[in-house]
Amino acid sequence: MTTKIIDLNYRIRLETSDGDMVISISELDPKLFTDRDWQALHNAIRHYIDRVECDICGGDIAPELTPEGQVYWTQGHDAHPVVDGRSCETCHTTKVLPARLS
Repeated sequence: MTTKIIDLNYRIRLETSDGDMVISISELDPKLFTDRDWQALHNAIRHYIDRVECDICGGDIAPELTPEGQVYWTQGHDAHPVVDGRSCETCHTTKVLPARLS
């Protein structure tokens, strides 16, 4: 199941094999979800609230997760020498590293 936060009114979009549905978190039945599902939901909410933008492309920087699904880093990569700021994984790989190696 993929979880995407829609807004801070605690509405979420759940992408399931049966299609997408938009629901309020208060409507969720805890018995329908595993601990891993709840952790994914928690991480999605935290990422939505604490999201960091890439200073190169403007996209969201994805948080780094432990194998257990815990967020341990949210700041992406140092974007120097391309810009003074942070970069997402894609920009780090395709723009920052080549600039550093040239």
